[in-house]
Amino acid sequence: MKSNVIKRNQTHLKVRGDLSVFEYPAFSEDVDIIYAELNGRHPSSGFIINNDSDETYLVYQGSGEIYLDGEIIAFEAGDIVPIKRGTKYYCNGKNMKFFCAINPPWSGKQEKIIND
Repeated sequence: MKSNVIKRNQTHLKVRGDLSVFEYPAFSEDVDIIYAELNGRHPSSGFIINNDSDETYLVYQGSGEIYLDGEIIAFEAGDIVPIKRGTKYYCNGKNMKFFCAINPPWSGKQEKIIND
């Protein structure tokens, strides 16, 4: 049986302020998986809207708060944070490490940063 393990050294690292994202090679047309670390606010100002994909954070270390369409919600390690497409949000992480499943897969064109 062939191994389908994708190693961390196969990732592409992107750093945006206090957010480090390790992008894994796509293995499915339906979902994308990233590993990320956040210690601060993302985005640094304003909000994010992803109109094309649902995002689901699985937090396995740290804690934080997420602003979702007018409500601030606290979370900690072991929590899952679902973000429906079209939702305006930002996240404040405290030594946060998490995986994010993105369905359908993420592309930079679908993420919008807004300042209102």
